[in-house]
Amino acid sequence: MSDCGFNNRFDKVSNFSDHSLIAQLEENIKAYLDHSFLCIGGYTNAVTGTLYNNNATSAQISTSIEPSGYRTKYWETTYKDWVHETGITYNSGSPISVSGITVNNIFLPSPTGSGSYGYSLDYPNGKITFDNPIPTTSKVSMEYSYKKCQVYKSSTCDWWGEFKNAIYSDLPNEYSINLPAIVIEPDIRNNMKPYQLGSRSFFYDQDMLIYIFANSAIERNNITDMIRSQKEITLNTYDINSVIADNAYPINFNGSVNNNGQSYLSLIQNYPGDDLFIKNVDIMALESYSKEIFWCILRLTTETIL
Repeated sequence: MSDCGFNNRFDKVSNFSDHSLIAQLEENIKAYLDHSFLCIGGYTNAVTGTLYNNNATSAQISTSIEPSGYRTKYWETTYKDWVHETGITYNSGSPISVSGITVNNIFLPSPTGSGSYGYSLDYPNGKITFDNPIPTTSKVSMEYSYKKCQVYKSSTCDWWGEFKNAIYSDLPNEYSINLPAIVIEPDIRNNMKPYQLGSRSFFYDQDMLIYIFANSAIERNNITDMIRSQKEITLNTYDINSVIADNAYPINFNGSVNNNGQSYLSLIQNYPGDDLFIKNVDIMALESYSKEIFWCILRLTTETIL
């Protein structure tokens, strides 16, 4: 007789490596926020030759890794989290799809370049890595769009623990994230109650904390109101385990676009997960750090039937 019979193993769990409820919530809330911000114009187009204040949205790509006269593989844009999503339209406009980069007036088509100028694109981190180092004096540019509000999962942010502790004291210079930004973090508050008689299904209430960081109180307040107005809506979700198994996730592990990846709307249609009900949204804190960083903490109480 097998030692893994029905009554001798975990219920509702089939694979040790699968993403469970909390991971599914974190993933789907991020995907929902990313998609929703883009649908209301939450992106900026950076076009070569366009002038911007302080080069804030310039398409010029720079490197600070090595001093002038050296060569490096690693280049980056001022703003990260490039828009990889397609099919987005707002006010008759759309985000720019990256068609390639220009190095010293030579156009190199994406996603891999050509010849001795091969490269890879890291969309979340806003970086280009060349196969071979090029002089730091090179002029590298690219037309692209970046997301106005960057959304992070706390589980994948190696900097989050130290950053969260530092906001109440002194923020070191190495904590340079583009603002506004959001970090999603699971909270310890949760609850389970039976769904119906004769069933092993439950209502799972799980609280998720939404940290909002901005350059101004107005920007922080606007994003806060956008999110808390989603109280009592039901979100369609996708099952991240099925998505990964089918190689349908839109971004590869190295930040490049997955040619087999699917859009957010396609994922929730083709790999449906459990519906996510936003039961309640509370403001826990409205703070500022030296009038330079303004932040808010929202508590989302989510409900899922499993």
